[in-house]
Amino acid sequence: EVVRRLEEAGAEVVVCAADVSDEAQMRRAVAEGEGRFGPVNGIIHAAGVPGGGAIETKTSEMADRVLAPKVKGTLVLDALFEGRELDFFVLCSSLSAVTGLFWQADYSAANAFLDAFAHRNNLKGKTHTVSINWDSWQDVGMAIDSAAELNLMKWREKSLKDAISPQEGVEAFKRILAHPLPQVLVSTQDLQAVIDLNNDLIASSAAGAHEAEASQRADHARPVLRSNYVAPTNDIERTIIEIWKELLGFTEIGIYDNFLELGGHSLLAIQLISRLRETFNVEIPVGTLFEAPVVADLALVILQELMERQGGEKLEQMLDRLQGGAEAGGGQAVTRQTAPEPPGGDSDGRPW
Repeated sequence: EVVRRLEEAGAEVVVCAADVSDEAQMRRAVAEGEGRFGPVNGIIHAAGVPGGGAIETKTSEMADRVLAPKVKGTLVLDALFEGRELDFFVLCSSLSAVTGLFWQADYSAANAFLDAFAHRNNLKGKTHTVSINWDSWQDVGMAIDSAAELNLMKWREKSLKDAISPQEGVEAFKRILAHPLPQVLVSTQDLQAVIDLNNDLIASSAAGAHEAEASQRADHARPVLRSNYVAPTNDIERTIIEIWKELLGFTEIGIYDNFLELGGHSLLAIQLISRLRETFNVEIPVGTLFEAPVVADLALVILQELMERQGGEKLEQMLDRLQGGAEAGGGQAVTRQTAPEPPGGDSDGRPW
């Protein structure tokens, strides 16, 4: 539709599909464009992927997906036009790089890179480069696309009511290009007020998490789950269960009960992993909890970490030591046997 309107207005349009972070694809796209219209006189880099989610739950692959278009894409464009005379190199950044956005660490970091790159390019006397930290736009842009994808129409109407209109954006763009500044912030609201609001949001979310944790500490009977109750078989499982009980608020939890089925969420996951790190003195990524959301699997992960820290101690030695601790405390001894059936599937034959 946009291309059709451009053509109706008299423009000649060539559409080239290419990943901005892939140098080979971009080289072909540039060659096609210049073969049709002649040398490129300026660059507007507006590619981006929205982020989202607590930083503790992100894998490097998830973060790379958000970082690549802005970080690697900028470097690819810089390499392709190295030594060429351009009128401008415009980088479409976001106010999130300055204000910070809750659960948007990767997206904020990607835009902060654009800001730093613009300053660096100008200090080196290269092509005039400007990073524009845009506020949200009305009717067009990433905020609109994200809201539509998530079906958040009411949220969109409220949050974008005072956003930049396309006409205002065009005028701001013209004015920015007329000045040699390396970075310009475009905000429809008092910027310090926005920063303070985001800081308050983070603080209130943390307070809400503590309140939710306190509420969940009330002792509740074990709910109906897909898994049958299976008691812990060693000290690691018993310790994990005690932490789960405290955070989730249940009086009884089995080794095959699922963290998510018990009401666990990302904020509780961060607290749980922090407690496990302190208790066992091992490094456990938060993502591990979503890959191994039952006590038995989590205990195996911790056991493996403990074994590696001990310099490759034999599994039998570690189990013997755990068994000794269980017997001294009057608990159930550890034995090597096939684990009971986990919820929703056949036994995976884990040795215990």
